[in-house]
Amino acid sequence: MTGFLVTAAPAFALLRLGSVAAVIPAMLLLGLSHVCLLGSMSATLPALFPTDIRYGSLAVGYNISTAVFGGTTPAVIESLVKGLGTPMAAAYYTMAFAVIGIVAVRHLEETARRPLKGSPPAVATQEEARELTGQRSG
Repeated sequence: MTGFLVTAAPAFALLRLGSVAAVIPAMLLLGLSHVCLLGSMSATLPALFPTDIRYGSLAVGYNISTAVFGGTTPAVIESLVKGLGTPMAAAYYTMAFAVIGIVAVRHLEETARRPLKGSPPAVATQEEARELTGQRSG
């Protein structure tokens, strides 16, 4: 998200130049930010939901938000460009959502090295399982 916040304005300024020599680095800047976002998103989103509702919740939440925000973005940006009178409105829109994303990520609970909500305990050996359940070996 920080990558989008920092690179959106320069990338969209380069895109406005229109030459291949300017468009390629602009797309690389935005693409690098996007790859970093996707890499962490695929690990983060499943951890937000308990195991028994994880797939359904993730599917519904992700697809509704993609439809609402991804589907309306071209119309919103066109309106912003007309309303603000600058083609850089797309960069401002990207930067605004980057700030929202940074705030959201800042408030996420870290789940690294802990079982996910609703996940059964994981054990490495039968003895560890017996110890966890309070059963005696024998």
